[in-house]
This record gives sequence, structure tokens and C-alpha cells, in this order.
Amino acid sequence: MPSPQVQHAGSRRAEIDWFIFIASALTVYAVCVPLGLFPTEGAEVLNQAFTFVTDRLGVAYVLFSVFALSFLIYLGCSRFGRIRLGSVEQRYSAFSWAAMLFCAGVGAGLLAWAPIEWGYYLDAPPFGAEPRSTEAMEWASTYGIFHWGFTAWAFTVCPRWPLRIPIMSSAPEAFVSATAATICWVGVRIPGLAGCLICSS
Repeated sequence: MPSPQVQHAGSRRAEIDWFIFIASALTVYAVCVPLGLFPTEGAEVLNQAFTFVTDRLGVAYVLFSVFALSFLIYLGCSRFGRIRLGSVEQRYSAFSWAAMLFCAGVGAGLLAWAPIEWGYYLDAPPFGAEPRSTEAMEWASTYGIFHWGFTAWAFTVCPRWPLRIPIMSSAPEAFVSATAATICWVGVRIPGLAGCLICSS
């Protein structure tokens, strides 16, 4: 694996990448401002997009979730699963770290949403089921698995490991960016607009 030449957070030029910052901010404003100015029309567009994804891409979602979970299991059992992130001596057991990461990552969501999610699906079940029906009860008891189960965590981990492995395994204080990760995996720095688009995305 090539040694990544990454930017460090201590350098002044690495503190803010203005192209990435401005491009990301403009993208957020381009989405949020129209939704704020036209909430009714925006809600209709979002509902249509949600309906399209859930009705037309349901099979693709399930297949991709299985692929993502299988891919991560493969990574964990391969040589990449033995890469140590950082050089500091481990202060806690693996179970303690997993518990802390889990609570920090989804603690608020579990406390606020998990106890009432079943009720939401009971009153507004997916796929056109009648509210408060037997079918709605079945969806309410199973649909939340896609939020809190292994597939949801697979979607979270997949875009993160290419960033963390090359950076944390060589320079924990490195400036985190997709461009820095490509130096490690590809072996070269992607220059110009292409590299900035990778980071902005």
C-alpha cells in the first residue's frame, strides 16, 4: 500500500479548503432555500422522490444492503480487518469501545425515536397498507429493522473506511479528505477540479 502524503491539520493552508467549503455551502443553500420559500411545493417534490425510491427501487435497496453487509464482513475477515487505526495504546476493551461508539452514534436517536417508531408506522404504514390494520402492525414490528439493524450500519460504514484506514493507520492528525484517501488507495493525488469534486461529493 503506498504511503499517503496527506495534509496535516496543523498547517495553515489545510485549515479550510475554500473551494470545498463554498461548493458544499452553495449546494446546501440551493436545496434548502427553495424548500423554505415554497414549503408546500417542496413537500410535494420530496414526497414524490420518496415514493419513487420506496416503490421503484425497493429491490435495489435490499440487494445493495446485502452487498454492503457482505462486503464489510469480507473486509473484517481479510487483511484490512487487522489494520490498527492509530498508534496510541488501547485504554479500553473492545467491548467498551463498541459500547461507547454505539451510544455516542445513535444514543439520542434511540431515546427519542426508537420507542415511538412503531407507532408512526402503525398510523402511517408503508406500501399503501391501511393504518392500524393487521398489515400495519406487521410492518410496524419489522420495518424499523432497516433503521437500526445491521444494514443501516453497513450503509454508514461503507463510505467511511476508505477515509479512515489510510489516514489513521499512518497519520492520526492528518487532514481528513477524500483526496487524501485517494493518495493511499490510488497512489497519486488527483489534481484540479476532479480532486475537488471528489472531496465536495
